Amino acid sequence: MAEAETAVRGIDYPVIALLAGCDADTFDRIAGALAGRPEVELIHAGAEEGANPQKIAAHRGVTVVVQWIEAVPEEGRGLQPIRDFRESEVCRDLPVVALLPQGGEMEFGAPLRAGADAVLPDSVAPETLLLQMRALARVCFERIELDSLRQALRKTRKQLHEARARADRLTEQDPLTGMFTAQRFALLYEMEWQRAMRETNPIALLAIGIDDFDGYAARFGRQVADDCLRQVARAILSCLNRTTDIAARDEGGGFMVLLPNTPASGGIKVGSAILQTVRELRLLRDGTEEGGCVTVSLGLVTTSPMIRHTAQMFRLAAAKALADARARGGDQLASEAI
Repeated sequence: MAEAETAVRGIDYPVIALLAGCDADTFDRIAGALAGRPEVELIHAGAEEGANPQKIAAHRGVTVVVQWIEAVPEEGRGLQPIRDFRESEVCRDLPVVALLPQGGEMEFGAPLRAGADAVLPDSVAPETLLLQMRALARVCFERIELDSLRQALRKTRKQLHEARARADRLTEQDPLTGMFTAQRFALLYEMEWQRAMRETNPIALLAIGIDDFDGYAARFGRQVADDCLRQVARAILSCLNRTTDIAARDEGGGFMVLLPNTPASGGIKVGSAILQTVRELRLLRDGTEEGGCVTVSLGLVTTSPMIRHTAQMFRLAAAKALADARARGGDQLASEAI
């Protein structure tokens, strides 16, 4: 009953068996006994001159290997054909049934340790061998299916990783200006603040705003306003010379620049460079020379972090300095040390 069930389950899986290590008479005997079985194809490894068993198996789409083992005292030499399949890049997952001569010196467990999936005596009846080949052919197709699922999983994981990377870039980088987003800046700002507190290094923060940006956008429309933001952002970035300097887009026409390990003099130097570089863009404020050009106001705050200070206090101080610069007419830098 068990054999009949195995046959029924295996009939859906074609048996393309490579018989290796046997002579022509043995092959003919087994082929004759299994003649008339359309689901079974037997291939003799010695029938294709000049090709090794692994190449034959790969070329012919073999689903199971039947390997006769020479039972010799030197176990390694006798089991090398199985190891050759396991070491083959193409055939390493092919099921292998090893046939051992009865009464030989090699134990049945040795082929299993070498990589065989099953071991039978070489006197096994062809019908019994067929049942074993069918079971292993099923294993072969299951391995192929599992490999396909693994490849699909790897592909899905890669796509997921790429999607996450794209999402991270969207949350980290402002698509319009190429600067960091406000969300990413907040994280970097906190990290740099904590580092400055630990090392008691000076730190400078610039709050930057395009003067009357809302009026500019109302006059020229969103597209022109976006181009203005891009050009001002490039001007700001061109004034930052260190990889540790951090620039981000803030709300509306606003930007933030964090300058780690920078005293007040360094912050004023960078802020002044930004003022001048934006002026040199010569973006007409209302389309005429008389209306003047787009300018920015900057609020600079510097400190050597102390316990009584907080990162939030520092940002509020920068915003207040920016408001002071705008209140004085814009196109200037207001600074404060805390």
